[in-house]
Amino acid sequence: KQKWPAFDKALKNPTALAVGVSTDYLGQRLAQKLLDKCIQVARKKGKKKVHIELDEFNERALAFFEKHDFEVVEGTSNNTVYMERVLS
Repeated sequence: KQKWPAFDKALKNPTALAVGVSTDYLGQRLAQKLLDKCIQVARKKGKKKVHIELDEFNERALAFFEKHDFEVVEGTSNNTVYMERVLS
């Protein structure tokens, strides 16, 4: 099991968390692992939704989050798309 101490520390009490994966690491499922961890922590904390903001021109990220049940909740503002996922 891979450990990410800084990421784990940031998740303990986040108000906002900026996460990205360098193109050097594409194809290694890091985005999937990071998203899984965020959702796991949100559920553990009793959260009902996860919200994200991303650049409207980042088609790869849009497709990734749509694939993982995120939906656009607002139009764009300053090239930012707002999405959320309801947790079950």
